[in-house]
Amino acid sequence: MAAEGNRTYLYNGSGTDALSPDAYTFLNSVPLADANKKSASNPQDLMITKNGMCYVLDTDNNRLLIYDKNFSLRKVLETFTDSDGNALTLNKPEGIYAEEDGTILIADTQNNRVLRSDSNGKVSRIILKPQDMTGTSESDVFYPVKVATDDTGRIYVVARNLNMGIVTMTAEGKFMGYIGAPKVQYSLTEMLWRQISTQEQKDKMVKYVPTEYSNIAIDSEGFLYGTISSLNADDIKGVVETKDTSGSIAAVRKLNSAGSDVLKRNGQYPPIGDLIFDTTPSRMEDVALSDNGVYSLLDSTKGRIFTYDENGNLLFAFGGNGQQKQDTQRPSAIGYLDNQIVVLDSMRSELFIYSVTEYGKLLLNAVSAQFNGDFDSAYRQWSEITENNINMEYAFVGLGNAYMMEKDYEAAMECFEYASDKENYSKAKTLLRKQQMKVYFPVLFTVLIVLLVLAILKGWIQRFVRYYKKIS
Repeated sequence: MAAEGNRTYLYNGSGTDALSPDAYTFLNSVPLADANKKSASNPQDLMITKNGMCYVLDTDNNRLLIYDKNFSLRKVLETFTDSDGNALTLNKPEGIYAEEDGTILIADTQNNRVLRSDSNGKVSRIILKPQDMTGTSESDVFYPVKVATDDTGRIYVVARNLNMGIVTMTAEGKFMGYIGAPKVQYSLTEMLWRQISTQEQKDKMVKYVPTEYSNIAIDSEGFLYGTISSLNADDIKGVVETKDTSGSIAAVRKLNSAGSDVLKRNGQYPPIGDLIFDTTPSRMEDVALSDNGVYSLLDSTKGRIFTYDENGNLLFAFGGNGQQKQDTQRPSAIGYLDNQIVVLDSMRSELFIYSVTEYGKLLLNAVSAQFNGDFDSAYRQWSEITENNINMEYAFVGLGNAYMMEKDYEAAMECFEYASDKENYSKAKTLLRKQQMKVYFPVLFTVLIVLLVLAILKGWIQRFVRYYKKIS
């Protein structure tokens, strides 16, 4: 099967996998260790800022490793200081967020707090469990595992054993509510069993609760992306079979300020990872975001990276877990660094670096041109892509969209038909009919007018002839 090993692949409209040219290739791996060669242990999270600084949480060693864009170690933070000069240490931290100015947020998990610090370890705020946090009692322990903040200073926290959604706080740590609460999930078997069960049997059943988020990230426009890694195989198979785009069962969500999921799922299949699997589906641990709508999901099950465009079309999938040098073993986080993809492996305590290929540049440039409305450039690049990768049906969708902008609806229909894109094919067909009506309607109208005039003249002539015969 094409999806085996470390090969690059994608899925066509029929749901079968097909080989693809490599969009990214393994470049090298970076062992995570300090200057004394003390290796990282079970690192859980990674953050790469716009200026290329790379922050890695060395979870079991209770420290933060800071690298530059060349992956040279710049700093190790083992001890932090509060505003009074008191020393603070981490306890199994699992989440990191950093900004270009060096501001850092750490989900200090086993210390039950979130720290806001600068890159020198000076803590400006300690955020504990909000006293008025809805849905929790005083005895419930606060275990923050992932954290992020937006341009307004609002803080978002994923907390372990809390399934009401993502915790939202002010910059000061005041509780604001939850957003993006996933719906309660039931497998098909569970739903059928509940239909036939007695009330007594239902009361004895395990209470199913909404799934928890595995990670969060914020894009340049302030949208909050959240990954969910706990979906069951039956539900994912159902999404694949029905091509469900509702987002009720989703591996990733894009949340607006109101907490509504606005992720586009207009591809042939929703962004769910592998469509073909035996018993274990893709489990998305993290998401990396670009500025042109492209995002990559990290699948911890098989160590694969699935990259989608803004509409949810799969561009490529690659990577894999294994024992070879280029294989991950337990990937936990992902990020973009210029034209590279960086994956954190918690078991090997290494950063895996993947560099973009010429084909990958061509593909991403085509997507970017289309995203920015440069359809002439998109057309040229999609045309070249179809020459390099006949298996990429989405390239023909891109070509079809370019033809649509040029109002060449017949050519667009041919592209959409090849890509099995029924929705866009129907749109192009409708627009072609309207176009044809605009072209032919004046002609038809003129013909009708001429026929009408001739009919009137014929009637006048016939009446004149009858009148002439009558008087003669």
